[in-house]
Amino acid sequence: MRRIKQNFYPEGYFEVIRIENMSVEEIEEITGKNVVVSGRVIAYIADDTSNYLKIDMGNGRIGIIYTENDEDIYKNKSLVNEVINFRIKTKNENNEYILERNSLINKARNEILQNIKIGDIIKSKIVAFLGYGVFVDIGWGATALLYKTDIIGNPSHPKEVLKNTTFLDVEIKNISDDGNIYVKMIENG
Repeated sequence: MRRIKQNFYPEGYFEVIRIENMSVEEIEEITGKNVVVSGRVIAYIADDTSNYLKIDMGNGRIGIIYTENDEDIYKNKSLVNEVINFRIKTKNENNEYILERNSLINKARNEILQNIKIGDIIKSKIVAFLGYGVFVDIGWGATALLYKTDIIGNPSHPKEVLKNTTFLDVEIKNISDDGNIYVKMIENG
């Protein structure tokens, strides 16, 4: 088994400029271009019409990143107060910037899928508890599923063992043909 060292989220995967340090003119200049910047998530909003992250872009400016699938919901809730990377797509009629990060996540996810193999040991960060297991971030934006049957102590619910845990070591158990990653908990060492 080999131990993999990684950076969490697509942040750290790219060298970027913090958005709140940019002037309005600089932001307008990079809007719609392939420039990666970062900013702090100030809220996760889920309502009847959409789910999205609100990003503080400095000087009262707000950016919005819309989520696209259920896995994003669990991960996005854990991003509140974190600094994340994104690109600025456009500005809407409410003068809010519409941001995107899926291309960054996909690029980072492809990178990790090319560099990991079954049996690798990797540090993970818990992002969501579910009745049947835990979603963990294994770095570079890749999320893996740790089933409760693969948690040391065989709990009836993952929180019984992991409620006070943020990071844990996991072993890559399986990588499905569609890129889903499954892990099992190992003793921290």
